[in-house]
Amino acid sequence: MIEAKWETVDVSPGLVSKSVSVSLFDSPQHIVLLEIDTAYYRLAFIQHEKREKVAQLVKSSGGIAGVNGGFFKTRTPN
Repeated sequence: MIEAKWETVDVSPGLVSKSVSVSLFDSPQHIVLLEIDTAYYRLAFIQHEKREKVAQLVKSSGGIAGVNGGFFKTRTPN
């Protein structure tokens, strides 16, 4: 397990952002975690057929946050 200090920001009622920078897979990583209180917000999953920036998908759907889950590189080049 990696020990790391998380930075916590209260974004708005019911929404907390936590972030940390660590080294994983021999590569620097920046991880952001959103804690969402569903009493304040409704969660929805959106998939788009063409490549579009997450910020644009969030804006066009009326959302407040978005997570890109399309690609993760877990190995470094030899």
